[in-house]
Amino acid sequence: MMAEQRDPILQGLFAEPVSEPVDEAFVGEVMNQTRNRMYWILVSISSIVVLIVLSAWLFSVPALKFVILITESLATPIFNVGDGWMAWILLPVNSVAGLLVISAKVVRMAWKRVFGLRTLF
Repeated sequence: MMAEQRDPILQGLFAEPVSEPVDEAFVGEVMNQTRNRMYWILVSISSIVVLIVLSAWLFSVPALKFVILITESLATPIFNVGDGWMAWILLPVNSVAGLLVISAKVVRMAWKRVFGLRTLF
């Protein structure tokens, strides 16, 4: 009963292949192109890695000096309060970095207030 209702197009689609692949040279050519493409990809990736390593080696000293300069400038105290207990109390906010963090926090809170997001922080 079900065999009578089969679609001939679907039967042709799932039927056994009529013949074997005719051209073996085509398969060899595709494999050769694939192998050549893999070699080019390997060479490209290797050259990119070498360039990244060389540039990191060349720019490591200037980058380190720049990071040290930024770190020292952000840790610069705003007010000279000495070495007593007042220095310990003001330590988190008595620097350029602390001032930047506090100002960023105030700007963020104002932004949320202006645009309707009601949060404390």
